[in-house]
Amino acid sequence: MRNWINLGLRGLGVVAVVFGFSSFQDTRATVVETTDKTFQSLLDLSTDADPSFAQTMWAVTDKVTGEAVGVAFGTKTGPGSTVLSLSELLVGKVLFSTQGRNVVTLKSEGFKPSAGGLFTLTFLVNGITGKYASVQLNVAREQSGNWFAEIDLDRFYSRVSDSLGRSGTQPFSTLRFLRKTVFGKTVGISRVGVGQ
Repeated sequence: MRNWINLGLRGLGVVAVVFGFSSFQDTRATVVETTDKTFQSLLDLSTDADPSFAQTMWAVTDKVTGEAVGVAFGTKTGPGSTVLSLSELLVGKVLFSTQGRNVVTLKSEGFKPSAGGLFTLTFLVNGITGKYASVQLNVAREQSGNWFAEIDLDRFYSRVSDSLGRSGTQPFSTLRFLRKTVFGKTVGISRVGVGQ
């Protein structure tokens, strides 16, 4: 059973971040290999605003060195054919758009091929006013060479009191953007759900 914790800026009327963690268990990522690259699943992304949007983010590494060369998006069973290089991540990638609006965008600055770095997911909170918010996640490399996504709990728990006393970082593998509606119409993202 997961413990879902509401975090973030709900009191300010902006957005909440929801974490769903049971004790973290090492769930082995799916790995796909080609002649020169290895693809390792990192994160499943979805939104209830559009059930057809369901993507898996894959770490793309050099098969010999194990260093990251970019990310790819595809399904849970395999990456797509397009690999975003680390330089392309500096500019950012729109992951989900509708009605001419970029709803979810991924960007990374300062990502190190051997160790990883921060990714910023920017999402539309209110399409009427054009207001955006963001959440950061870290993609890191274990000593074994496996890549994983984690969230900095101290950063989020500093915004609210946490009766469970959690701190440090928490690995996760699922990110779900939950829609915000006004008069029955979707106008943006109200919460971000993070879990395993």
